[in-house]
Amino acid sequence: MRHPIWILGLVIAAALPAPALAASTDWPQYLHGPQHASVSTATAITTANAASLHQLWHFTPQAVSGKPAPKLEASPTVVGTRVYIGSEAGVFYALSTATGAVAWKRQLDVQAASTCGADGISATAAVVPDPTTGALTVYAAGARDLYALNASTGAVIWKTMIGPADPPMVDGSYNWASPTVVAGHIYMGLASRCDTPLIQGGDRKSVV
Repeated sequence: MRHPIWILGLVIAAALPAPALAASTDWPQYLHGPQHASVSTATAITTANAASLHQLWHFTPQAVSGKPAPKLEASPTVVGTRVYIGSEAGVFYALSTATGAVAWKRQLDVQAASTCGADGISATAAVVPDPTTGALTVYAAGARDLYALNASTGAVIWKTMIGPADPPMVDGSYNWASPTVVAGHIYMGLASRCDTPLIQGGDRKSVV
């Protein structure tokens, strides 16, 4: 079963061109930011106008031959005029917030079925400026690798494996956690893939 993204919006009476999204409407990391407060300062949706919400568009990721089913387990990350999200098929997408059109997509790593079922992307990406260059960068976790992607093009800047490599045909760890980016560092947790075998969880701190 494929899980779509549903985007809701308000009807605006005047037919004006949509302005660029303000910073207050961004949702750049899991639960909003490194504090995981799950709070936004956006005020466009209120109890008074909530009944006027309607669907603007929806997105369903496509199946990929030889990859897990393209379910959406991660939460969308919203920065500027784009929505960023990865599917269990291991494909990471950048979508237009206005139309849902795919701006770019990138195949990340997946774990093939072994003692556990096949898995791709479950974690929510962080989209923040690189602390050195200022370039907007996507920090996205595949099944085992952590990636830095160019937010404009999806080009891979670097990738690194989180946790030790598993022995052949043994399912060990998996990137269940979402990367948290703060003060030039990335914090990433991992845990047992499906408890077969049961492994001790852990975390890793990396320089952005």
